[in-house]
Amino acid sequence: MIDMDAEKGIDNLRADAQRNLARILTAASEVFAEQGGEASVATVAERAGVGTATIFRRFPTKDDLLAAVIERRFRQLVEDTRRAAEIEQPGDALRQVMLVSVAIYVEDRLVAEAIGTPLFRRPRLRELQAEVTACKEQALRRVQEAGEVRPDVTLADLSLLMAAIGFVGQRLDADAPDAWRRCYHIVFDGLRPEIARPLSGAPVVLKQFGARHDSDASRS
Repeated sequence: MIDMDAEKGIDNLRADAQRNLARILTAASEVFAEQGGEASVATVAERAGVGTATIFRRFPTKDDLLAAVIERRFRQLVEDTRRAAEIEQPGDALRQVMLVSVAIYVEDRLVAEAIGTPLFRRPRLRELQAEVTACKEQALRRVQEAGEVRPDVTLADLSLLMAAIGFVGQRLDADAPDAWRRCYHIVFDGLRPEIARPLSGAPVVLKQFGARHDSDASRS
């Protein structure tokens, strides 16, 4: 005979566990976005209203928690980037694709710090990052085929420019929250082919971003 009270008790425990997990991830997303990856698990626990032991039962290491938070943000970024890449006008599509990437860099210190670090060697994060990159490549290819962006610009060039804007925007966000958007549009208008001059220097490749982060980490 099935013990209905026992089954109900198990369901309640499962529901409580799911609520705790949701609170932990929401609190961790907020804390790490505001303070970066150096924020403590204790700060996350306090905001979530749970004990640190509860967090470590779910996430054995702090890196596991960081990876879960980044995965959550990147799942949303994949959706936003894919939607932007499907905008009918190629120029508008690329602008929006790059805009959502810069925005997350400005708004989320953890994501800005983690790009290219060993955290992104985790299979799921590599997959999500690859999906975002594929959408960017699609958007850039479309706009270049339409003749709206100079043909010698690479995705790595754009990534470097967007990272620079995001880096500055993050530091100006409190005092001049819209300054980075102004810079973004200035830079983007400079990509038009009719004002292009020959580029000097070899193009950057995307692998170099990760290599630099890994090198810095090994020296720390």
